[in-house]
Amino acid sequence: MKNDQEILQSIRAAIDDCTRGIDDAPSLQYQIARKAKGEEPVIKKTSGALVLAIILVVMLASVAFAVTNGFGILNYHPEQTENKAYTDNIMSLNQTWEGEYFSATIHEAVFDGMKMSFTMTIIPKEGADPVYVIPRIRATAEGRELSTWTDGFVGGYEGDGFWIPCIEPDLEYDFDHIGVDIMLSDDYRTYAPVSENVEWEITFDILHPEWPIEFTESDEPMIGEPEWTDADYEIYDQQFVDAYRSKRILLNRAAMVEPFASAILDDIEMEDKMTHEDYVEMRLTQEAFSKKEQVFFRFTAEPLTVKHAKNPVSFTLPDGLVVQLQDLTVSVDEIGISLKITSPDSDEPLNLHDFANWHIAIFTDDADTKFLGAQCGPEEDGSGILYTAQWSINGQTDRLLLVPIDDSLREEFFKQQGTLSEEHRNGAICIDLE
Repeated sequence: MKNDQEILQSIRAAIDDCTRGIDDAPSLQYQIARKAKGEEPVIKKTSGALVLAIILVVMLASVAFAVTNGFGILNYHPEQTENKAYTDNIMSLNQTWEGEYFSATIHEAVFDGMKMSFTMTIIPKEGADPVYVIPRIRATAEGRELSTWTDGFVGGYEGDGFWIPCIEPDLEYDFDHIGVDIMLSDDYRTYAPVSENVEWEITFDILHPEWPIEFTESDEPMIGEPEWTDADYEIYDQQFVDAYRSKRILLNRAAMVEPFASAILDDIEMEDKMTHEDYVEMRLTQEAFSKKEQVFFRFTAEPLTVKHAKNPVSFTLPDGLVVQLQDLTVSVDEIGISLKITSPDSDEPLNLHDFANWHIAIFTDDADTKFLGAQCGPEEDGSGILYTAQWSINGQTDRLLLVPIDDSLREEFFKQQGTLSEEHRNGAICIDLE
């Protein structure tokens, strides 16, 4: 007899051909999703195959809900649906906590060896006061604590704190569908995979506001907006100090507490001895907030295999820049890479502009890859530029292809992501994994 995951895979395989092209029609995706939830009919004229696809999508949505009993990992990371090595290791947790201000259920989790993803639902209690929640993620392996970083989230969860219910002006978060990615990392850029089982603990500290809440009329300018003077910033910061002195909680337009917390007078030397979460909580709970409850979710996860480069790798770009592989981690769903760029033929130190004409794409013949993001900055010792990037991968492979892309071809190249021309393949750098 097939298990729930196999049933889900069978249905997805059956509708795959019928739904080709839907990914390129966001408006149609939206209508089909609403049809599946019974919110409104799909009014576009559709072919018989697409009508069948819609019916099957509705069936699929129902089965997915039954399998996960809520918002599941494959709802959060649908790009991994066909990745059996990933889907076979999704853990069904369904741990529920009931409190004074809200209830919370953590549905599913998956640990790829260097990143843990989980999904959950939060339901505010009717008529309850808003509370500020400070999340903490703790990971331990064989008694040692591991460094973690919140790599991504949806549904109103913020890695440094969030309000339940949402009180941000003109915005409402979807607490029914929360997804979070936590990577093992010391510096938010490079992964630190483990081979041991990891004990995960997700904690929510619930802070209740004791003073009335107000919002700033305006916030600091965003990039591209008219710049402020030093006097403008002083006036902006002073309003939070004045609010604290008059026993008012003042939040910016994004309902963030950090500007207000920064205005609270305390021992500034303590900041270096505490985590960010501890420091913010210590400041807030002096008078303005009181700590009411604490939520704990705990589970153990066995990591999947993470591969690395088998041999040292370096190559030279056409303009003479030398690229050296510093670190490479490849799990079943994500690639993390760090490259050091130097200019051995120049006596001048490199700056970011020197590498601005290049992008490094990552491909494999065994699975699809997709660019997630990259960071670039000078090495602290001035010896070169450090380039780090993250790519998703939907399966296992023993070889990667690094493809240097000239900036003038970047837009066209990434439009056709997933296919390699013969010219690009000939210029690719092969990295064998182990």
